[in-house]
Amino acid sequence: MRPPANPAQLRGSAEALHNAGDEQALARWLETVQQQENTWAGVVRTQLTPLGGTVVPAGYDDGIALGRDLSHGRSTSTLPKIR
Repeated sequence: MRPPANPAQLRGSAEALHNAGDEQALARWLETVQQQENTWAGVVRTQLTPLGGTVVPAGYDDGIALGRDLSHGRSTSTLPKIR
């Protein structure tokens, strides 16, 4: 049995495919990761839409509360934004 993938390496691969603009390659890569790791994986884009006069302070849109923080290879509740 092989060791699990390094989360930081997965993030780097996903970011590179996203930045290259190759959605089909990204989809194939995600499918492979999900099969190899026996887990769900996804790449998402977020867009905050303030309602009711809400003002979103600077920095609050740097991530969303879902899954794991892959920027440091540790489990938390924030995913970094891919730019």
